[in-house]
Amino acid sequence: MDDLQKEHHRLTGLFIEMCNTAAQETENPGLVAAALMTSAANYCSYVSTGNAGYLSEKGIDDLTERFRHNLQVLQDIKKEEHEKALAAAQASEAIKKD
Repeated sequence: MDDLQKEHHRLTGLFIEMCNTAAQETENPGLVAAALMTSAANYCSYVSTGNAGYLSEKGIDDLTERFRHNLQVLQDIKKEEHEKALAAAQASEAIKKD
């Protein structure tokens, strides 16, 4: 893992911690997720256009595609972890039966 990936991982962890705290405070994780997505959209728009600008339709499409890609990568990782855990549990059960 290079330095940029490490920093990305660290920042992601900070956001998750903040969301977990907010979810405990509000007892509404769906509201926290919606607020995070709105914040992310607002910040991405700012990074792309500054305070005075706004995203074109293509800019919106580009950001949407980046979000979709990141979501797909994350879900692929989660699926792989789930399948490994399931296989390990099945192997453990098979050993117990023997």
